[in-house]
Amino acid sequence: NGTDDPLTESVADPVVIHNAETGAYMAFINQSGGGPATWIDRGNVCAEFITNWVMPKVQGTTRAGNPEPADGSTVDVNAPAVLRWSCPPATRYYEVYFGSDPEEVEHANTRTQGVYRGAQTGDMYMLSSPFVLGQIVYWRIDRVDTSGVRHKGLVWSFMVVDYVPVDEFESYDDSCNQIVYTWLDGSDHAPAPECQKAPLTGNGTGSLVGQGASPERKRTVVHSGVKSLELTYNNATEPYYSQIERIFSPAEDWTVFGDDVNTLTIWLRGDPCNAVQPLYVGIEDGGQRRKLVPHPNPQAVADSYWRAWDIPFTELHAGVVDIEDIRKMIIVVGDPTATQPGGSGKIYIDEIRLTTGGSAVRPVAQWAFDEGKGTTASDSAGWHDGTIVGALWSPGKTGTALWFDGINDYVDCGTDRLLNPAAMTLTFWVCPEHASMAWRFIVAKAGSGSSEVDYGIQMGGRAQVKGSFGDGSASVIVAGGKTVVTAEWVHLALTRDTTELTLYMDGANPTGAAHNIEPVDRGYPLRIGGPISHQGTIDDVRLYDRVLSPREIEQIAAGQL
Repeated sequence: NGTDDPLTESVADPVVIHNAETGAYMAFINQSGGGPATWIDRGNVCAEFITNWVMPKVQGTTRAGNPEPADGSTVDVNAPAVLRWSCPPATRYYEVYFGSDPEEVEHANTRTQGVYRGAQTGDMYMLSSPFVLGQIVYWRIDRVDTSGVRHKGLVWSFMVVDYVPVDEFESYDDSCNQIVYTWLDGSDHAPAPECQKAPLTGNGTGSLVGQGASPERKRTVVHSGVKSLELTYNNATEPYYSQIERIFSPAEDWTVFGDDVNTLTIWLRGDPCNAVQPLYVGIEDGGQRRKLVPHPNPQAVADSYWRAWDIPFTELHAGVVDIEDIRKMIIVVGDPTATQPGGSGKIYIDEIRLTTGGSAVRPVAQWAFDEGKGTTASDSAGWHDGTIVGALWSPGKTGTALWFDGINDYVDCGTDRLLNPAAMTLTFWVCPEHASMAWRFIVAKAGSGSSEVDYGIQMGGRAQVKGSFGDGSASVIVAGGKTVVTAEWVHLALTRDTTELTLYMDGANPTGAAHNIEPVDRGYPLRIGGPISHQGTIDDVRLYDRVLSPREIEQIAAGQL
């Protein structure tokens, strides 16, 4: 770092690994604790060796590099289906490999059908078909130089998002692209000649979008990104409801994305101070036929947590609205048929998307434990808030978590049937305090008896882990692939389908056990930290109603999902 002598000084600045000949960037290394540093020279690559650092994939100057899409990135489904890369001079041609299996792409050669896509001289490859929702792509570029020597490339990957955006509210600003020009509310708005905007006539209801004179700059409540839609409602005067609407021009056809895209997903957040009013979302077609769908939770506008609302297309059009000719999307707070005054309040809306039955990687329930206080563990994915009994707030894997004393602490998440799906994945982080011989459930849907276990993950036998599943008369147990280390975080995941129970540790090391047991819901509560109390800290408990892929489990453990 400037004048410091790396052989004698403690170096605290981040270190850059680069190619001394080309100047190409390879990686930053952030030091964790100073100490004497050692420089070593290997040809044209100089690196500082420090304890406790992680080196990402690095390609030499003879390989293809700078992949686009970037390695490990996520791309929009509407992005151009093009692969790009860069290479040093003296290249004769490139060989392109592309597929959905990383092992196949890694070991493929020019005789591997379906993975080898041909040779070309340019540093760009156009795919023959567009990206697919939720697709994980693996690709490799081998470089053949002018001497005929082949330089095998690294395997890169990227994921295609599993949704089609309708409105994510990130593009609005304070000048000529204000949100009121897209989402019509109940108020009239003056013309903006500098933006070539005519006066806006409101719809006459009690709605207002934005936050006054500077709706974008002041916004701080978001689910993701940096912006959301703020809807203020006031139903004290006629027509006693508040409506906003977005006009699509040209009309939208939500069937063009295939049969798998069948759900409208909207993220919502309310406020406990709001007056409780019903909430509706609807669409209108070119024939002015409309359908409003009520929110299943009548208290939704008073819920202070972000929650996703999934509306199947079949419910949204109900055989009445032409979903191939959508002209308007409508959001209503209050009863459109009300004859008496209602209340007022404010809600937030973010990430309006078309999805495959709800986000393919969104859980049925998720207890992130990020409240940091109180006696309620919020379910940020659904309506299964947990009651905290005894457990204390503690620093977590991320944010805050809950610490359990190993005696009588737990979180009771209820007995709803949605917490016992036929196909399922259970994931969470745990930091155990000691390696007990006694087996104790960390998270389980179970009673107090040894045979009263619908499913769960337990720890015992001196730092062993196992998953279990049963119906009262038969059960199956799968042991973990490695032991855990006390006082260190480990990520655990249990999947169950009709034939196999599989346990993952730290996003990998899967072990499986076959079964032929039908899942039975015997009404036991889902408890975190129980039913026999686990001693240690637990964070980010998730339950999915499908079997996640090994890649998805790996991404959750890596904090990418």
